[in-house]
Amino acid sequence: MNPSDKFYRLLKLFEGCELEAYVDPGTGSLPITIGWGNTLDQNGKPFKLGDKISQERADFLLEREVNDKAAGVSKLLGNKIITQNQFDSLVCFAYNIGIGALGKVAVKYYQD
Repeated sequence: MNPSDKFYRLLKLFEGCELEAYVDPGTGSLPITIGWGNTLDQNGKPFKLGDKISQERADFLLEREVNDKAAGVSKLLGNKIITQNQFDSLVCFAYNIGIGALGKVAVKYYQD
């Protein structure tokens, strides 16, 4: 399963895109964020304040990150059948908290 067009529209609406690096609004410090909420460049290195990117690079980083999170969600789900909206929601959640944290939530949910 892949994230839908609706997923991308909503994620972009709520994330917003900044082409210059900024401090994380939730912490007031790290991680440094850029683009559609990315914290790492295409080489896995953290962004620094003062870094700038193009819109094309921001879109590339978004797609790469979303594809990574979607693959992680698919792996967590295994052969469980869910709707497109449920999948999109899980990918969005993983995009914001990370696949590891989502996995911990999923394990706890299925144990209870």
